[in-house]
Amino acid sequence: MKEQTYLVYGATGAQGSAVVSALRASGKNVRVLLRNSDNKSSFEAPGVEVAIGDLDSPAQLLAASRDVAGVYFALPLEFNVDKAVRWGKNAIDAAVAANAPLMVFNTSIVGAAETNQATGSVAIDIKAELERYLKQAPIPSIVLRPTLYLGNLTAPFATPSIVNDGVLAYPVPADQKVSWISWEETASYAVAALQRPDLAARRATFDIGGAQAITGNELAAAIGKAVGRNVFYFPLPIEQFEAGLSAAFGTETGGALANLYRYMTNPAHGDILNVDLRAARAEFAVPQTSIDSWAAQIPWKDLAQNAMAQA
Repeated sequence: MKEQTYLVYGATGAQGSAVVSALRASGKNVRVLLRNSDNKSSFEAPGVEVAIGDLDSPAQLLAASRDVAGVYFALPLEFNVDKAVRWGKNAIDAAVAANAPLMVFNTSIVGAAETNQATGSVAIDIKAELERYLKQAPIPSIVLRPTLYLGNLTAPFATPSIVNDGVLAYPVPADQKVSWISWEETASYAVAALQRPDLAARRATFDIGGAQAITGNELAAAIGKAVGRNVFYFPLPIEQFEAGLSAAFGTETGGALANLYRYMTNPAHGDILNVDLRAARAEFAVPQTSIDSWAAQIPWKDLAQNAMAQA
């Protein structure tokens, strides 16, 4: 067995690619799972191998899962419940059948339910069902539940408004504190978890977030300092957020993401975006980056220009 080879799902996306980079930086070999060979050339590098597999093909997933030291799994952006749950179970079953030593599941979301009761958010309910399935499966596992990704703020829908208008619009109340986390910091947690079979044997679950829990106004001020202008926070109405997403990605995705934000910003569900990091910090020595440091590393003006050019 290649003891230092790790299977990474979703390597073409922002989350998965960060995990690939973090594993390679720590000297580990990586096997990336691609749906087809279209992006194969971008992964041609020492220590990286490519497996072709579809989430609807248990045989291909089994082949990709053989002879690895661990599996990192995150679902694609899919909100058809039957399809998403089937994909997740296929990946878990493949890891079990291949006798993978452990599996790390990044839910990419907070607030997963601990009971069988539906939350009203399809996005959360899908991940909650897969968490339960994984914990009952005969494989050591660790579940990571990150808060909101700072990378969301660098998307084409956000950067022109920040750079040109001095407005950061996001569907979270201005006074709600959020433990924002970067893709890179999340990847560091994933790599650290893949090295912890002792925690995996206990089927541990961790809420993870950044070092600071800040309000929207504080976030806008930090980004403004990096951009070089005053930036003001605008709590985007969720209905407006939903309309924009539905136009770009379809009503199923737009509605599911909007309901997720309705859940996360509902005071009845507690301060779930301001996570308690004591458990994660006690187990993982992950360096944490301040919001100011993160914002200073982002090429805001270039991103805004690219977004406008592609609009």
